[in-house]
Amino acid sequence: MKNNLETEERALKALKECLSGINLIKDYEIERTTAAAPFDLIVKLILPQGEYNMLAEIKSGGEPRILRNAAFTLLRVREEYPESYPLLIAPYVSPHSSKILIEDGVGYIDFAGNCHIEFDNIYVHVGGHKNPFPEKRGLRTVFSPKASRVIRVLLSQGMRIWKIEELAREADVSVGHVFKVKDILKDMAWIEEMKPGFILRAPEELIGEWSRHYNFNRNTASDLYSFENVEPQEKEIMRFCSKNEIRCAFTMFSGASKMVPYARYKLVSAYIDKGMERIRDGLKLKEVDTGSNVMLINPYDEGVFYASRRIAGIDVVSPTQLYLDLKSSGGLGGKTADHLYEKEIAPLWSKTLSPNQGK
Repeated sequence: MKNNLETEERALKALKECLSGINLIKDYEIERTTAAAPFDLIVKLILPQGEYNMLAEIKSGGEPRILRNAAFTLLRVREEYPESYPLLIAPYVSPHSSKILIEDGVGYIDFAGNCHIEFDNIYVHVGGHKNPFPEKRGLRTVFSPKASRVIRVLLSQGMRIWKIEELAREADVSVGHVFKVKDILKDMAWIEEMKPGFILRAPEELIGEWSRHYNFNRNTASDLYSFENVEPQEKEIMRFCSKNEIRCAFTMFSGASKMVPYARYKLVSAYIDKGMERIRDGLKLKEVDTGSNVMLINPYDEGVFYASRRIAGIDVVSPTQLYLDLKSSGGLGGKTADHLYEKEIAPLWSKTLSPNQGK
């Protein structure tokens, strides 16, 4: 066996639990292969119509690229065993990996309880179980402040083919940094390399994973109170910042109200890159511990201003940044984020642009 004993035991347990829930399987036998074999197990099934074999490969890692390579090997082996079904067993199979495997005609079982088996009259699909295992450092790294600049550009520019140097310039990071991020995205099968460069292939999963890692509390926020109503206050903040060369972009419900009106709100929220005290004193805002109706935010990284847009005289963060901020607040913020996703974000990914487009 090419995996360690713990991985093997968990794989066998997951396999048996899955098979025991399939009524059409009368009995089964699991046979280990030799170390030289290109797969780990032969699973002999006793079905009403006769015997059927599954060729199973156990992987100790669940990165999409690893699973896809293993699936390719199983499909080649299947040519020698035409009356068989290829099956992957791994700690976790993400929704994106699940889609790839199903399209390739490969079944899977993971330790979280997700599975897909489909051949003859057998069809079993269980999904929705989250990854119970700690993520690898690489996945956490790709959402760190500087690396997230690269992710933000990819998600904000639509389905565009990128070259390394061009992406580095756009994200304002080094070429080496883009290479590191690209390698992690490739391992996760979130990008596809093409002759002129590479393209984002799983934007829905990428932004979903980022939203789960995103921590709004990395920013430094000041809670303030104003006697003005929200819209006049937003205009006053924008006017003051423009006059004093302070970069400003509205987020949370302030931003959503301009981009995709969805809900009433009472809290003005804006990122600023400097001048917190100048804005507070200049607009006569009061610092409060409770009951604030203005939140000014010094961002953890200036990347939050990337792709901000002017709407009705107000600068608003990009749809990607707005989605992250809203999603992090939960409740009505999460519902507003979903509305934003449907109206503004998903349409960005409906077209593929050439390397020279999107400028």
